[in-house]
Amino acid sequence: MNEYKHTQIGYILIGIVLILTIYFSFIVMITKEKSILFSFLIVVIILFLFSTLTVIVNDSGVQIKFGIGLIHKEFNRNQIIKCKIIRTKWYYGLGIRMTPTGWLYNISGLDAVEIEMNNGRLYKIGTDEPEKLKKEIEKRIER
Repeated sequence: MNEYKHTQIGYILIGIVLILTIYFSFIVMITKEKSILFSFLIVVIILFLFSTLTVIVNDSGVQIKFGIGLIHKEFNRNQIIKCKIIRTKWYYGLGIRMTPTGWLYNISGLDAVEIEMNNGRLYKIGTDEPEKLKKEIEKRIER
């Protein structure tokens, strides 16, 4: 069966990094202080780690990868019992968050697919294609 793969771009994070880059450049020009470059380096590392969210659904399960892939999570299809489309709360934020009902992996927007595992745990995967992602997961878990 074909693999579903979708990557979202975190435009909010990229915008924040752009603003911080301008800010840090301005501070360095004004103060001639080079130590601010360490803060800039941290911001750039965050950009590489969290600028995108890639969701892959294949016969083995669901994989999510942030940015360059150092931060990732896998869900075995045999452990997923169901999934549904949900709308997350705005105050849950972006990134990897613990919510009152389980972990959220999100890079933009409020739409998500919630997967329920056979151990009762819930995970929410933020997506701009909730219907398509849900359909792809359901195809794999109905086997």
